[in-house]
Amino acid sequence: MYRYAYIHGFASGPSSAKGLYLAETFAASGLTMLLPDLNVPTFASMTFSSILGELDRIHAGEGEGTVWRLVGSSLGGYISARWASLHPEKVDRLVLLCPGLDLRSRWEEVLGVDEVRLWKLRGFHEVADHSGKLQPLDWKIVEDAANHPSYPDVKCPTRIIHGCRDSIVPLEYSRRYLELNRLRPSSAEMELVQVDDDHSLENCRPQVAELALEWLG
Repeated sequence: MYRYAYIHGFASGPSSAKGLYLAETFAASGLTMLLPDLNVPTFASMTFSSILGELDRIHAGEGEGTVWRLVGSSLGGYISARWASLHPEKVDRLVLLCPGLDLRSRWEEVLGVDEVRLWKLRGFHEVADHSGKLQPLDWKIVEDAANHPSYPDVKCPTRIIHGCRDSIVPLEYSRRYLELNRLRPSSAEMELVQVDDDHSLENCRPQVAELALEWLG
């Protein structure tokens, strides 16, 4: 039995406009898309491992033989690929939207060297959550990222959709992922679709939804 889920990104949640739009598109084709909240145990204290653990919990609550088809956005794209690499028998196909690859080495690029040093020193960095409220994001999300590969080795067909004007996660990261996948033995099919948009993919939602449904449905 196939189950569909949208894995939201960093500082996002189940009520994200992108996730809701995708769920509506899939519903119009008779497919139910799960929109889980992956800010676990809380947004401030989450780590890559805690998010992956929540996906384990969700899977355990489904019927025996459940196989997933996932759409992951930004950090959720990385998490989807990582969970698929850990559980190849549980994931059939993936769509990754501007996936947040190699985040562990990019904090200084995103925040600046001084800000990252301050984050490590005091143990938290204030970040707005999906509601816009500032939260003290724990340093352990950075430490935990070191336990996970920058470019997960997935064994299922994967379509990456990436905005060519993305300044948050530059397109080059998805291009690198595609090249690495081609070099891996027994690699699964992976393709990259470039769209004329930024990281939000807000201006090409219908195109993204159509590409996702075509790949997964």
